[in-house]
Amino acid sequence: MKTADVTDLAAEWITRCDAGLSPSDRARLEAWLGADPGHRATFEQLSAGWKKLDRPFEAGAADELLEELSVRAKRRKRRRTVRAGSALVLLVIAGFAWNFSRQGPETDAATAVASLPPSAPVMILPAHETLPDGTVVELKEGARILADFTPAERRVTLVAGEAHFQVTKDPARPFLVSAGGIRFRAVGTAFSVDLGATSVEMLVTEGRVAVEKPADNAANTTAESLGTVDAGSRVVVKIAVGAADIEPVAPAEVDSRLAWRAPRVEFTGTPLVEAIAALNHHALTRGTPRIVLGDPSLAPTRVSGLFRLDNTDAFVHLLHNGFAIEAESRGSEIVLYKAR
Repeated sequence: MKTADVTDLAAEWITRCDAGLSPSDRARLEAWLGADPGHRATFEQLSAGWKKLDRPFEAGAADELLEELSVRAKRRKRRRTVRAGSALVLLVIAGFAWNFSRQGPETDAATAVASLPPSAPVMILPAHETLPDGTVVELKEGARILADFTPAERRVTLVAGEAHFQVTKDPARPFLVSAGGIRFRAVGTAFSVDLGATSVEMLVTEGRVAVEKPADNAANTTAESLGTVDAGSRVVVKIAVGAADIEPVAPAEVDSRLAWRAPRVEFTGTPLVEAIAALNHHALTRGTPRIVLGDPSLAPTRVSGLFRLDNTDAFVHLLHNGFAIEAESRGSEIVLYKAR
C-alpha cells in the first residue's frame, strides 16, 4: 500500500475514534494496526499531532486546507468532518477543524486565505426524531430506526448505526429498544445504542437500563436478563453468544464517545466578528460567557473550519495560538485583543 494511502486510512481512523468506535470498529482498527508496523507508526504519529492543540500548521498544511475549503464553499455541503489527507486530519481535533489564516503577506497561504470569499456560518445539528410519546431520538449519520407503539409498550428497533434516546417517563409503558437480537428496557432515562456487525454496545447517560435477550424473538414475550446498567456505565453484548460485559465509563470518555451529538457551526473564510456572533448566539442559550472583540481591528480576521458549539474555551485557545489573540475573562464576557 502506498504511503499516502496508509496516511489517509490512519487519518480516517483517527477521525472515527474521536466520534466514538463501536466494538466491531475497534476490532477492525486493531486488525489494521497489526497488519503492518507502518500502519501503527503512522497512526501514532498522526494521533500525537492530533492531541497537541496549540501547535501551528506543519509546512504545506494550509495550502491543502485552502483547496478543500474552496471546494466546500462552492458546493455548500453540510459535512460533519473535514478530510483532505494527513495535513487536514491533524486539524480535525476535538470535533472541529481549524484554519490559521493570518492577514498580511507572510506566506502564500496567508495571501490565499485573504482571497477566499467570506461565507456565512452554517449551523449543523445531529439528525433527530421525536416519537409519539415525546421521546427524542438523535441519530448518528447512517443510523435508522423503526418505531412500533402500542397501549402496553413502546418498541423501537435500531436497524443500523448508533442512536441516543432521551426517553419520556411513562411507568405504565416501558420503552424497549431492540438491536441485533438484544433488547434494552427503560422507563424514563437516557442512553445510546450502537449496533455493530458482531456486537451491540449501550451507554447509559441518565437513569438505569435493563439488558435482555428475548427467548423468542418472534413473539418477543419472555427474555433472559443480562444485567442492569446504571448511568456512567456501558455494556457490550456479543450478538452470537449473548454474553454481556458491563463496565464503568469515565466522564471524559462519555463526552468523547457522544461527541457526534454536539451541535456544530461551519465557517468558510468567515470574518471573526461573524464567527463570534454565531458562537454567542449559542452561548446565550446555554448561559455561558459571551465573546467580545476588545480590539475592532480583529473583526475582519478570517477563520474556517467546523467547530463544536459547546467548546468555546478551545476556540479561544486556538485564536491565541493561531492569531496571537489574547483573551481576558471579565465576568460574563471573554474579551479578545491583540497580543502585546
